[in-house]
Amino acid sequence: MIDLRITRWLLTLGLALGAAACDDSGGDAGDADPTPGADGGAPDDGPDADMEPAPDLGPLPALEAVPGDLTYVAYEGGGGRLYSVQADGDLRRPITREAAPWGEHAVGPEPQFIAALRYSEATADGLPAPGATAEVWIIDVREQRSYPISPPGCDAAGGGIGWQSDTLVMFGASCDGAPAQAWLYPFDDESRDPGLLLQGTFGEGPVADVFPVVNSSFFAFTRAERICDGGACVDKPAIFIGDYELGHACRLTDGDPGLVEGGDGAPLGDHGPAFARDLSAVVFSRNVAGKPAGPGGHFDLFRVTVAPAAYGDRPVEQCHLNAPIALSGDAVDERYLTADGGEALGHERHPRPAAGSRAPTGALLWTGQTFGPAGPTSAIWMLGLDGTRRAVTSPSGQAAHGRWIIDDYMLTGER
Repeated sequence: MIDLRITRWLLTLGLALGAAACDDSGGDAGDADPTPGADGGAPDDGPDADMEPAPDLGPLPALEAVPGDLTYVAYEGGGGRLYSVQADGDLRRPITREAAPWGEHAVGPEPQFIAALRYSEATADGLPAPGATAEVWIIDVREQRSYPISPPGCDAAGGGIGWQSDTLVMFGASCDGAPAQAWLYPFDDESRDPGLLLQGTFGEGPVADVFPVVNSSFFAFTRAERICDGGACVDKPAIFIGDYELGHACRLTDGDPGLVEGGDGAPLGDHGPAFARDLSAVVFSRNVAGKPAGPGGHFDLFRVTVAPAAYGDRPVEQCHLNAPIALSGDAVDERYLTADGGEALGHERHPRPAAGSRAPTGALLWTGQTFGPAGPTSAIWMLGLDGTRRAVTSPSGQAAHGRWIIDDYMLTGER
């Protein structure tokens, strides 16, 4: 079996960092300044939600590989574009030429290539439209070309995406109307041949939010599970850790049995898992009660430690060491700028703990959202190991799916 170097990830995240993030004695000055470029706000060249429709950029400056430390999607002027930026906000640059309804994406171990979900329809703001289908595309920044790889009968909307190796992309998709599963496909094959799909999960499904560990057979995902409380049962998304080589998975979370459905009737549960650098923990977004609801309910960030048995050769039903710990409200300040210039308790989505060699030690990325009469806001935020929170993108704009550029995880030993 694989022997993982299980170290403590952010040991003080809920303690020392929580105290720093929740200290109200100094007011709001240490959080997000609504003026782009100000201390704590986004750099001056950050996305602006009020921009005119974005034209085709034409040929981009030559790129040998995706620069910076992280990437994200900015929805500006009726379209979505992928950007890269350093963790300190410097060297922000577009890495896709034309505007399109891009969603979740991941830079490959060979950073010339990006795997991304491209949706079939967009809203007036350029975001993927509700109910739109999605294909898996490869973006080659060196050659400035892009192409789909998922077979025509597969819908990858909401399925998640990442790189399992430097040649294989993993994503969740429903193919030919069957419940969604995790699939692997070679990134450089443009034939879209369904015969080349390698199935990574098995069962009734549906699977979503696939997040693979590059250069290993492990991956996290969500799947609807029956959760019961006091005799009442409901199907809710729970987080699992899978091993596609062994063909088994274990459940990492149980969701909250007290929550039944969101404002749009969607089942409430756990979403968007991502591994810490050494695989000792997973951070995810959970629906919670008692806070302002948006589409799909209210979302907070949680962290759960992973038992070493999750990476063993014998299947286990449960693979957590302890109950999940809430990060929102403790380590992560939940106050965000609204579209009318005010401030509101917001939602935390798509968390990404530090991994790979480019991410600062202990840093955490997530998407902070608000919903109100003046419209939604969505920005990429980062929490440092010292408890400092800053906006990576304009806090009054529309950006999502921030993700570290990951070359490898901390894995030791041999199978």
